[in-house]
This record gives sequence, C-alpha cells and structure tokens, in this order.
Amino acid sequence: MTPVKNTAMEDKVLKGVLYSEKKAGRLSLGFVTLDSSRSLNALDLRMLHSIEKKLLNWRRRDDIACVVLSANSKKAFCAGGDIKSLVAGLHQDKLSQFARDYFTTEYFVDYLIHVYPKPILCWADGITMGGGIGIMNGALVSCRYGAEPLGHAGDCHRLFYRRRRYLFSEPIAKRPRFVSRFDCGPV
Repeated sequence: MTPVKNTAMEDKVLKGVLYSEKKAGRLSLGFVTLDSSRSLNALDLRMLHSIEKKLLNWRRRDDIACVVLSANSKKAFCAGGDIKSLVAGLHQDKLSQFARDYFTTEYFVDYLIHVYPKPILCWADGITMGGGIGIMNGALVSCRYGAEPLGHAGDCHRLFYRRRRYLFSEPIAKRPRFVSRFDCGPV
C-alpha cells in the first residue's frame, strides 16, 4: 500500500490529529491518527471539529472503503476530553457556550462513528478513558493491546454496539466459536 496524501505539518501542530489515505486495490483506507502525546491524546474542541469534518468528507467519497482510528502515542490511545482546554474555555465564556459547543461536538462525533456507513476499525493501544471510550465504542471493531485496564476488557474485541445496541467485552481470541448476539449483554 502506498500513501495517497498526508495532511500538512500545521495540522499536526494545531489540531493534534493526522490524516492519511492509503491505496488498497481499487479503493483507499482512511487513517485518523491522534497525535497529541503530551496530553495523552485528550480531545479538545479543535481536534473534535477536525475529526468531524474529515469523517463527513470521507463518508461522501466512494473511493474510501474503511476508516482506521489509532494514536501515535506509546502510552495512550485517548485519555478522554481535554479538561484543561474545557476549563480555560469556561473561564473565558461565563455563559458556558464553550461547554455546550464542546459536548455537542464530542457527542456528535461519537454518534457519527456509531452510525458511520463504512466500517471503522479502532486500534486503542494504551490508556483509554472517557471520550476515547466513546470513540472506541462506535467502531465496528476495536482492538486493544497493553497492560492498562479498560473496564474488564482486554486484547481484541468485536463491539456489537453500533447497530445492535449490544456490547461484547470478552476477548475474541479466547473464543473457539462464532460470536453471536446471544453472547452479548444489553447496554
């Protein structure tokens, strides 16, 4: 697979999210890579707007077959929302418009991932909390590797949350048979 295009360096510095596309036969795979390791990839409003815009763009394109969510950090996939930027925004805006914008955007991105018409794979390596779990839960397939706990989950999981409203949290690798909706508990 050869890269088709990468975003400019300013995207890395300003938004903490990198985007790339890689050719896979006739179609391409879209990659969303969280790249703000100093904050454990905590999601701020600019990052969420950027992810929203890119996912909406890729949703309209017929040449994008699948989206992969991951992070460049060795320590964390996503530590949730960026509380520092949220508090700073609340100090500047006494009417809490910033908080409304932040949470509306965060939950819209989570919803968009849940109902996305193309498969989304999430590779959540390391610390994953709050908003990171929101992003991960919407992916059709989520894989984790690392010693950091995420509830009772570990290794590779197939999440039945998206269309079936079921969440399956037992590692697939330990299951010798096909996983059905009867193996899941209602959310």
